[in-house]
Amino acid sequence: MQDKLLFFPPSLPDESLISRVSRYHLISGNRTEQSTFGELCSRVRLNLGSVVPAYIEVLAARLPGDADANLAKILQDNTLLPAFRPFLGRRNTPLPSASETDVNAKITHFPRHVVGMVGNAKLCISCVFEDEQIHGVGYWHRSHQMPGVTVCWKHKELLISSCQNCRFPFLRPQKLLSVPWGACPVCSIHLEKKKQDEATNPLEIAYGLFAQELLAENIPPYHPEILMNAYREKIRQRGYSRGSMPALQDFQASMIDELGCEFISKVDPAFSMKRASWWLRLSVKSRLIVDPFMIPVLFPDVAQMQKAEAKAPVTMRFRELD
Repeated sequence: MQDKLLFFPPSLPDESLISRVSRYHLISGNRTEQSTFGELCSRVRLNLGSVVPAYIEVLAARLPGDADANLAKILQDNTLLPAFRPFLGRRNTPLPSASETDVNAKITHFPRHVVGMVGNAKLCISCVFEDEQIHGVGYWHRSHQMPGVTVCWKHKELLISSCQNCRFPFLRPQKLLSVPWGACPVCSIHLEKKKQDEATNPLEIAYGLFAQELLAENIPPYHPEILMNAYREKIRQRGYSRGSMPALQDFQASMIDELGCEFISKVDPAFSMKRASWWLRLSVKSRLIVDPFMIPVLFPDVAQMQKAEAKAPVTMRFRELD
């Protein structure tokens, strides 16, 4: 067993895990990322850009205190798991509570990647400036890293994912982040701390805010049938039904026409890459397939989503909708 770490940067509000690890790398003075990965997770390669990074249970065990409690805290505060947890309920399996600390309940059955999601690290310049004033250091916000988010929910400004000078991506394979603390590793130019353009698409702004609310709420997993009933009822309320069942194809066509392919491609990686064979498919045969942007289309805010799901019955029999 490795010794406990002597220090690890405390989490700042809404900080992503890759931000904490990158700050540790800079403070530690390690010359290579491989040295830092080895100290933290006993690995020479580590992908911290995924939804829930692998081997974080190793990191949790190296921190002072109880390993399971550390893991639960990291998952809750520094990963995207809270935004996906409500949709991870499984049939014929007891649902863990949002505060459960059991390692297997947290990460064993969680898909670590979103279909079509590319590894970009997104930054809000105004957040960096504000964080430096409040916390003494800028950092990478977790809510900005949600798939499809292109706008800062707080400042309504466009996020950036590459150097303002050379356009080289901030996030590189098997590398940690040097910005905003240091210069770009390619052109050696420091981050220019000027406001980005304000977002003009209200849909992108609303989606960014919804993602932030979903991350901030500590919502436990819902039973899949509760989710199915809530979605189907909402689709029927919008006038898309065939008898007692929702007309998914009609609803999908209307949604694409209303929102536009450009916006959907921005917020939905699978749609943009034409990898959408399961798009808007509602089934409880095995597990729930949830499109990351379908939820805010049906529910304007997280509170209304929770209210609808609290009212949905679990007694209806289901058949797969094609």
